[in-house]
Amino acid sequence: MDSECSELPDLSDVEEKVDVKVDVGAVSDLMDILSHIKQANGDVYDDLIHDPSEFEIHEENFRMPAVSKSLRRLRKSRNVLRVLLRIAVSKIDVLENNCMPYFFEKGIKALPDELLRHIFEVGYEDEDININGCANFSVHVSGISRHFRRVALGSPCIWKRLHSGMSPELLAMLTSRSKNIGLHIRLNTWHLEEDRLLEFARISQFMQIAATHCRRWESFELDSHRVWSAISILRQYSNLDLPRLSSLSLRVAYLHEQEVTKVGSIASSWILPRNFLQCLI
Repeated sequence: MDSECSELPDLSDVEEKVDVKVDVGAVSDLMDILSHIKQANGDVYDDLIHDPSEFEIHEENFRMPAVSKSLRRLRKSRNVLRVLLRIAVSKIDVLENNCMPYFFEKGIKALPDELLRHIFEVGYEDEDININGCANFSVHVSGISRHFRRVALGSPCIWKRLHSGMSPELLAMLTSRSKNIGLHIRLNTWHLEEDRLLEFARISQFMQIAATHCRRWESFELDSHRVWSAISILRQYSNLDLPRLSSLSLRVAYLHEQEVTKVGSIASSWILPRNFLQCLI
């Protein structure tokens, strides 16, 4: 065992450098073996790396030295292969890390459009329902590649949320890309500035755009810490025709009884579907 260990090259630095010294005779033996494998069209068998005729020597004085010599040669060949294996593994790790984005892209490109569309829809539903979550996911996936963009633009379900904090340009893009599916409207004032006039102007602008597509509303949510501004604007949109509405909710920090009556009065003026269940949450 000691003699075997003394023949082993130092492999501790193989991953950092390639100047490890190996036995030249063992390299020649391996080249002969690989040449035989090539000539055999890739067939590998046990006796390929050891001549069984050495064991056919009957005289003990000649047989054991021959076997011992063969053992030493095999150990040296094994040590060379260990060095090559360590280097190969190290290189494979580096190349795999470099190629991983390519492999992912190639694999995703092979996905059928229907499956990729389903992945987009699941990812979209998992996004937080806030200003960014309403559109960031959709915008991001549509910009990854031409394939992603084509599938994303053909997936109206990932463009259906409208938030009062969005710019008019973004709202226009979402209403266009969502085609004719139901829209989810969220009127939120928690993110707005303390300036009440600015708050009023932004909500008014949002409602003006959203009301244009009121027949597509599937849900409407009022989430506000100052409900007076929302009520003032919603009064301007009585008699909205909402044939698809299936969810109506109100979330406020505090609501006076008088404000509840006002909100209820506005909602009752809307033209709602039959059997619609109005819920104040």
